[in-house]
Amino acid sequence: MSFFNSLQQFVSDSVANLSISQKKFSFGREDSSSSNSPHHSNASLEATQSSGATQSPSLTKNRPSGPRAIPMLHERSKSFRTPLQTCPPPLKSPRGGQRSSSLKELSSERSSEERQEKLKMPEPKLKPTFLSRKDLLICGLSWPVCAVTGSGIQDVDRSFFESFTALCWRQENRRLQQLRDENSTEIVSSDGILPWGNAPKATMLGFKPECEQLYLEVLYTLRHRIGPKNNQNPGCILPGDLIKYSQTAFGADLDTHLKFCAMASEEKAPILVLNVIVYEAEGLEAKDPNGFSDPYCMLGIQLGNALSSPPKELDDYSPNDPGESKPPSGRRDSLIANQMDKFKKSGGFRLSFKRRDGPPATPQTRREQSQHRDSVLPAKFIRATSVRPHTLNPKWNEKFRFDIDDPHTDSLHLDIWDHDDEYSVLEAVSKLNEIKGVKGLGRFFKQIAQSARGSGAQDDFLGCINIPLSEVPSTGLELWAKLEGRSHRSNIQGRIRLKLWLSTREDFGMPEEDTLIEIKQQEQLYAIFIDYELAKFQGPAWQWSGDLPPEAQAVLHQHAIQGDVTAIQSALVKWLAYSKKLTERCLHFAILEALLIGLEENRSSADPLSKDEEELLGQSFTEFLNYCLKLLKSLRYYFVLSQPGCISNLESMLRCLVYMTGMYYYRKVCPFNKELRGELMTAIRRGTIDWYGTQCERFLSEDIMDKDLHDAPVPMARLVSNLVSDLQRSLQSYNPLFIRETNIPVFTIVYKTVDRMVHDDLGPKIVQLLDRLNHPDAVPSTAIFELYMALRELTVLREHLTHEDLRILGESRYHEWFNLALDKWFDLAYEKALCRVRAAVESDQVNGVEKHERQSTSAIDTTSCFYQIREFWKQLLWPDPVTGGNFLYKICETVSASTILYADLVFQRIQNSGLLDESKLGPIPEELLIVLNSLEHVRKSVEMLPGDLKLLEETLPSPVRTGSNNNYEPTTRQAAGALLDEAVEQLDARVLRVIGHLAEQMRPEVRRHVFHLAWSPDSLPAESALAPLLDSLDIKLTEFRAGLLDSAFKRALIGIWDILLVELESQGDANTGEKLTSFYERLHKALQLLEDFFHAEGAGVSIEGLHTPTWYRLSSRLDLDRTPTQALINLYYKERMDEQQNATEAAGYGVLTVRAYFHHDSLCVEVLGARDVIPLDPNGLSDPFVIVELLPRTTFSHCVEQRTAVHRRTLNPVFDECFEFSVTAKQCRGDGSAILFTVMDYDVITANDFAGEAFLQLLSIPGISNGGYGADNFHGLRPIELPLMQQANKGHPVLKVLETRVWDKLAQDFVKKQKERFMS
Repeated sequence: MSFFNSLQQFVSDSVANLSISQKKFSFGREDSSSSNSPHHSNASLEATQSSGATQSPSLTKNRPSGPRAIPMLHERSKSFRTPLQTCPPPLKSPRGGQRSSSLKELSSERSSEERQEKLKMPEPKLKPTFLSRKDLLICGLSWPVCAVTGSGIQDVDRSFFESFTALCWRQENRRLQQLRDENSTEIVSSDGILPWGNAPKATMLGFKPECEQLYLEVLYTLRHRIGPKNNQNPGCILPGDLIKYSQTAFGADLDTHLKFCAMASEEKAPILVLNVIVYEAEGLEAKDPNGFSDPYCMLGIQLGNALSSPPKELDDYSPNDPGESKPPSGRRDSLIANQMDKFKKSGGFRLSFKRRDGPPATPQTRREQSQHRDSVLPAKFIRATSVRPHTLNPKWNEKFRFDIDDPHTDSLHLDIWDHDDEYSVLEAVSKLNEIKGVKGLGRFFKQIAQSARGSGAQDDFLGCINIPLSEVPSTGLELWAKLEGRSHRSNIQGRIRLKLWLSTREDFGMPEEDTLIEIKQQEQLYAIFIDYELAKFQGPAWQWSGDLPPEAQAVLHQHAIQGDVTAIQSALVKWLAYSKKLTERCLHFAILEALLIGLEENRSSADPLSKDEEELLGQSFTEFLNYCLKLLKSLRYYFVLSQPGCISNLESMLRCLVYMTGMYYYRKVCPFNKELRGELMTAIRRGTIDWYGTQCERFLSEDIMDKDLHDAPVPMARLVSNLVSDLQRSLQSYNPLFIRETNIPVFTIVYKTVDRMVHDDLGPKIVQLLDRLNHPDAVPSTAIFELYMALRELTVLREHLTHEDLRILGESRYHEWFNLALDKWFDLAYEKALCRVRAAVESDQVNGVEKHERQSTSAIDTTSCFYQIREFWKQLLWPDPVTGGNFLYKICETVSASTILYADLVFQRIQNSGLLDESKLGPIPEELLIVLNSLEHVRKSVEMLPGDLKLLEETLPSPVRTGSNNNYEPTTRQAAGALLDEAVEQLDARVLRVIGHLAEQMRPEVRRHVFHLAWSPDSLPAESALAPLLDSLDIKLTEFRAGLLDSAFKRALIGIWDILLVELESQGDANTGEKLTSFYERLHKALQLLEDFFHAEGAGVSIEGLHTPTWYRLSSRLDLDRTPTQALINLYYKERMDEQQNATEAAGYGVLTVRAYFHHDSLCVEVLGARDVIPLDPNGLSDPFVIVELLPRTTFSHCVEQRTAVHRRTLNPVFDECFEFSVTAKQCRGDGSAILFTVMDYDVITANDFAGEAFLQLLSIPGISNGGYGADNFHGLRPIELPLMQQANKGHPVLKVLETRVWDKLAQDFVKKQKERFMS
């Protein structure tokens, strides 16, 4: 019996002695309930996404003893530092088909015919359960980096790091407190302006003596009011209501009211006046031969039945009801009687009118004549327009005024005539002296026209209208009236546009046109009514709409029409009254905005403002503009954002200013005012300067330079923080509004002003204060960095400026003031961090509720310290990359030193406690698992720093370090990264020691199961042979899973994986006799199953993490071991062919020149010669010849090798020999088909020496490469130069594998042949 058969029998007997039953091989979780381990379960795999590890340096010292332990950990060191990334889904295996790593249950149902007893093997279940236990799932990768342990470790340094990390929080609280203080305190500007909305509320006051004359005027106006007096109209306001409202608004008591009512009744009644504007006519009849007419109008007052309405007696008037007019004693009776007597003297409108020579009457003469009332009909009762020649649509726009005696019975009569005479009818009308008889103004106007012509010619009548004055309302009447004829037989066409309204005048001897008194009285009335309405209004004044009640409007309307106040004058009065009241009562600017619009809309009225009125308007505009500029200068005091409605009020004010400065009247009455944009910008800039001075007085009232470094920066920080808050308010609230309404960037103006004030005024004080840090004992306080962060926020606001503004401002240099303070802080933080780590390890406790979350409080305290340093740096937002590089280096230096110190202290503690003693076997101590969790937790925190500090994104200048013994890369990024890498390497070394100890505890059991796997009978499937090992691993890994964090557990998995690889490799290398390819096939299959087991469908170690250097070496070795001999030989030659492609003459073995072509199933090869063949004889020369053979031998077995002749004593032989091989094109195109040229040195006594070899692939020769169309001889073929090669790798894997196959003659012969060709 051979040795191999004896060994196989021994293994079979050993396996039988292990009592491996069918149940054991099935490894069903339902059958493991009897096991002592509590970790068996049928739970389905619920994998969590994992992250990988980062590379760590090689570690070969202080490793546990054991076979191949040190090489395993040495090769594993790099894989430990590979980041634990999320595992990808199962990949397609290069072996073909879906990877078995999907961990689906593998069925292995075989029947053994060799056994006497046929057994049906149950399915071995190979799915791991250590990742499917729901009670072991970990939601997070690690404990929070800034968790609070409650260990009180912060008391060691009095919460040094925490106090600086809380700077932003403290600064925000201070800003909120300042905002609350501002809202709770009524701030008054230096100009005495109160916040908008805080003006005193109007109150009811008594009757003022200065209002006596105005109150009398109101009662007089209401006593003689104009308009219909039909009190039955539902919309009509009763006279008593108007009187009562006026009495209440003026605050007059009953006695005062009765007194003034009596005085009003004694006043002389005003004269009623009808105002008529003749605008235009259209569609008139053409009377002239040219198809047009020359129209003009005659109009006058036609008296009604004066005796039909007898006057009211004096006794009928009550002093409490002045609503009805009391006629003057006998004045109207005598006037009407005289007029009627004159009318009765003539039977009709026959008028004897003689033409008189002399100049025509002027308007002044007509006005003088209209003042007389004697026995003739006054000319003022008749008016005429000018003549508009050659038109059917005349436009006059002429105004006329008529005194009215009885508005209830009188009417307006208007005729339109076509003028056909050179003599002016207007002049005839002006020369009218008397009336012979009255039967109607129509006939009277006709007699005037006839008399004016004199010589028989007659003007043509175009139409007339009659409008009763009783139909004219108090608001006036504007209409298009259709022209009528004198009778129904008349054919009249066209219409005329008129405007009529009633007014009064008093006969005080002053001109009628002077209405300035009425305007001032109207303004006073508005002021009284506004105060009264504000006193009644329940809410704040800014919420009042500005609308007066109907009673007030009615009183103002009567006063306006009786004073003949025009529409533009009424708009002026309202603007004057409301603009003054706005400054007193804090009304909303939207009220004035509407008044300005009304003033501009009435600009086109027929009656423009007088010079005096324009002066009033100009003065009002100037006062309003100055008031608004004053408010803008005190913008922060008046328009307080906490006040409701302040933004809308500010918006309305800006609209008022923009609209006002664009008005026609503003340009006319204020021609010398400056441009609005410049005025607004100046007001904002001056207001900012004043406000800055106020804030300095508020915060820096004391001499701060007498305080220490802990107290002096506090008021400065508060000042700057208040400035930043103001800038933010300007940016968020004021700036959009100003840009939208005025296109003024308020934020830019304010920021430039504040920046200049801080730099010029506050900057020198800060520099002087921070110079104290040059003292060796000086320590930077939190207040210093509160000041820095306030200035940093001020600088951050620069991003809202334009590029041009930034260019003007220049680069911010605030941070340069704090270089020394920050440098000292990092030096102090280095010392305090090390002290905190030592204290944390000394007071270490187990933290965590769940078993898998347990870790030491020292790890959390250490990472919390790192977190505080990192957050402090992030809050600083240091802008300078040069000095920032030095500070980054110091941060990494502090973290690196603290990490190394922590790892050393923790490892020293467990080493002193004997937990790493290899001689102690038994259950895994829980403290080791806690240590792994703690180290992993710290490691995670350190690995996060490069990303948090942006070390991988920026290339900073090299740091300035003195007295450093470390050699770093020339950039800060690389230098700081090297420090962190060093810390991780030191940490990984400690982790490797702990994981290595855990893995070594499992090595004996793993070795036993791997031996069973390797030497199980061939009849036992690999799945079943591997089941005991997987069962053992599942139990142990479940225990690890229960006590380790996710990332620490995966690192432990990698350590155990390396143990398995080393043991599998040792079984493959074991020199135990002849091993067939089936042996390696089993190991290769086991390797795949173990890879699937540890990958666990993505829930375990990633595929990249499993493919370690040991895995690559073992996998490639098994692939070769299970490959047939001929395939290995072909593989060897293929690699040599690849080397031929890259070979050059510089190798020094010479060059062989050949030619070859294929033609008609014949391969012709010509060996031309060689040069620079290596000398192999003692004389320094060689006797070269060439052996030509075709590869692979399995394809060209019928073709024997051929040789050239031997050329003596030469290194540059010329062979010039041709060889022919009978082959087919298909054989030449086969995989790996090539010509092998071997150059040998001929020896007579000893064996020939190998000089070199070269390969020529058949696919590249003519006749094969060009689809079969080649040459039929060597003429024209270019020679091919092939550099000669020798095998330098004496330990080539293929040769090593073939060398072990002692039972295979082909393998042994090939190895022997290749050994002869090794490079000496």
